[in-house]
Amino acid sequence: HGAAVLGSGVLKEYLLNFARPLIYSTALPPPSLVALHALYDVQATSFACQLRQRLFANITLFKAVASKAKLDLVPAPMHPVQAVLVPGPRRCVLVAQHLRNHHILVFAIRKPTVPVGREQLRIILHSYNTDSDIFRLVATLAEALQQYTRLASL
Repeated sequence: HGAAVLGSGVLKEYLLNFARPLIYSTALPPPSLVALHALYDVQATSFACQLRQRLFANITLFKAVASKAKLDLVPAPMHPVQAVLVPGPRRCVLVAQHLRNHHILVFAIRKPTVPVGREQLRIILHSYNTDSDIFRLVATLAEALQQYTRLASL
């Protein structure tokens, strides 16, 4: 639902005069608006603040542990989505599969999403991840990277 059109005044006038059905058919339905309003109320609670603090603590811990393990992190701000460079499309897929075999879900990102040689694993951190989850993730990832080192060029 929803869209945005950026353009000149002439374009805006044209859309208002000739594309009205398109403009009004993309509006959010009332139940979605009610859900959004409820979400704003939840965001203001102390529980939501605790979850955000825990998430940022998990991001900080992951970056520190990954750095100590000498993982090649893609520079990123304090964001739940983190990436580790794993050059070589085959190696990237095998490392991701290794983690999945250890019940750790990560995503192999390859061409055309990233350039050849910049393949990476996308890792999504959550507030419910424990410290031990993060330590296990990094240890298992470091193990897999070591195991598949010779495939970096494939």
